[in-house]
Amino acid sequence: MVEFLIFIIASAGLTHILVDSEIMEPIRVRLELFLPSKIYRVFECHQCTGFWAGILVGILTFWTLWPVELFLCGLMGSYIGLFSSAVIVGLDSIGDDNDSIGDDNE
Repeated sequence: MVEFLIFIIASAGLTHILVDSEIMEPIRVRLELFLPSKIYRVFECHQCTGFWAGILVGILTFWTLWPVELFLCGLMGSYIGLFSSAVIVGLDSIGDDNDSIGDDNE
């Protein structure tokens, strides 16, 4: 059970770091220059990046997985990446609503 929670949190975190973080921005800019646009889109897509993050985190978390299980980790990571992105966007929009409420009272 603990390994599964680690898998969920690590997959979401790795996906967010790869797609959205400022620290990865210079790397994404360079990749965009060198990779064909269809391949580079993977680095802009939470679901696509989440798939590969899920496979990597599955390898690092569970160690002894069969290829089918690693594929399932990729599928779970894909959903986790997409879901966590939606949660972050939702939380950001709540923060934006609170900012606009404060502006109306001034």
